[in-house]
Amino acid sequence: MTKSNETERMEESEETHSSDIRSASESDHASGSDHTESADEIPTADAEQGELEQLEKLKDDLARERAAFHNFRMARAKQAEIERDRTRSEVIRVILPVLDDFARIEKHSTLDDPFKAVVTKLRSAMEKIGLTAFGNPGDPFNPELHEALFQNPSPDVQTETVQDVIEAGYCLGETVIRAAKVVVQVPNG
Repeated sequence: MTKSNETERMEESEETHSSDIRSASESDHASGSDHTESADEIPTADAEQGELEQLEKLKDDLARERAAFHNFRMARAKQAEIERDRTRSEVIRVILPVLDDFARIEKHSTLDDPFKAVVTKLRSAMEKIGLTAFGNPGDPFNPELHEALFQNPSPDVQTETVQDVIEAGYCLGETVIRAAKVVVQVPNG
């Protein structure tokens, strides 16, 4: 072989080798690129997972805040109801002496028709807001509802019984506004 042939072969061999290296590099780069993309996808999937977890946390926080607000509204409504009952009770306590005076007048004399109409309207208005009177002669004595002003021993009763009502007791719904002031018959003992 001549030197020029050898040189040509070497150049061809180098070119082939260079092209093989380039091809291998390109294929490595292409496969590396795929590998890099999947590596990029993993952090992207992790980022998406993190975002989903953060979204779930925010949803949980929102649900807790909604529940807290609902509880606040319910507590506020309950507090408003308590305040409304307290205010009604205060107004009723101011009016009770007037009702007591009318009851005493009715017990010892008669009211004229105009006064009867006023008393009837006042009692009707009190009933509409939930005020009820209690305490009648013959009722069993209950210290939660009655205030005993006097006790009369009697052989006619087996248990403590209301003999006379001095001032009626009043309830607003379930709440006792004022206990009835009564005379109690007690068994001889």
